[in-house]
Amino acid sequence: MVAELRTKLVNLRHSRTGVDRVLLVNNGDILQDETMVEAELVECTAMFQHEELCKEERRSCINSLSQAVCNYRSQEVLRPRQMRMWLQGRVRALKVFSDFSDVARADAQVVKEAVHCHWQCLEFAHERFRADAALVLQACKHNTQALALASAKLRVDKQFVLRLVRRDGRAVRFASPELCRDREFMLEALWRNPTALRNVTFTVPDDLLLLLAEDMSEPLVLESLGREEAFRQVHADGLWLAEAIEFQDDKAIVLAAVEQNPEALRFTTLVDDRDVVLMAVRSNGKLLEFASEELRRDHEVVLAAICSNPRARRFAIDKPLFDFSDSKSLTQVETTAQQPNKRAGIKRSKANWGRRGWPAV
Repeated sequence: MVAELRTKLVNLRHSRTGVDRVLLVNNGDILQDETMVEAELVECTAMFQHEELCKEERRSCINSLSQAVCNYRSQEVLRPRQMRMWLQGRVRALKVFSDFSDVARADAQVVKEAVHCHWQCLEFAHERFRADAALVLQACKHNTQALALASAKLRVDKQFVLRLVRRDGRAVRFASPELCRDREFMLEALWRNPTALRNVTFTVPDDLLLLLAEDMSEPLVLESLGREEAFRQVHADGLWLAEAIEFQDDKAIVLAAVEQNPEALRFTTLVDDRDVVLMAVRSNGKLLEFASEELRRDHEVVLAAICSNPRARRFAIDKPLFDFSDSKSLTQVETTAQQPNKRAGIKRSKANWGRRGWPAV
């Protein structure tokens, strides 16, 4: 009972960073989780403690991680010897992070830097970060296996898992079994990325395979298409991108598709690309729903979506940051810019009336 009570009290805090602790005191004694209390009624005092890193400690932790990876930030343009050092540095960074205090492993900036160094650092981070979609997505970009470390809520999130499956068919291995039993999810996942079929851990029903065979017969031909043909297709119909799996992460083609039809945003992996999302929400604000969490917090992106469709505001994160007064001011500027044209049109009309002999106004 002591352990359960402490857990319930800690869960009430919902801190974004740092560590929360609760001490339960009864008659001057601190109750431990294993303490046995025999009584019909126990009165105790709950003492909350919150601890987090100061700026100097945070900077020191981040520097330790940076030094561990030898300051190599990319696998590109690295020579073989540098590549070995970089890989060894990632392993060192994992060891360094796992040795940090629980307070450091609960700091948002430190955890973000650690996951950037090695995806497996997510395993040693505070449990709240396993439910952070942006952070889990960052880890999955390094290794899809990071999805196995995500919270149960994320692993059952259909849109989040589909986004990962589009990038890598192996992601379906780590999805929640409950989600994998969803026929609609499996049909869409296998249609978006046929390679996921090789990674499912259960028997796919025959009728589902027949549907996939019919639907994928045409998209499989697309593998032979070049970029020029892809551009021609998306210029004609932006939703063609849904069938062109191999072009769904090609920014130039995606931009052309979204320009032709903003709904194409639903069929690309570039939902964290600012240019792509901005183009889509300026035409259809409701498409903000499919943007990454980071962009749903972005003031300019959210404001553009609200200007297009005020109802898009419900898809923004940290809504109090976005005020309709901003969108109204933009609308007023646009209206003011259009007024001279309207006046010019009125003058031209009056001039035409004069030529026809109508009385001047």
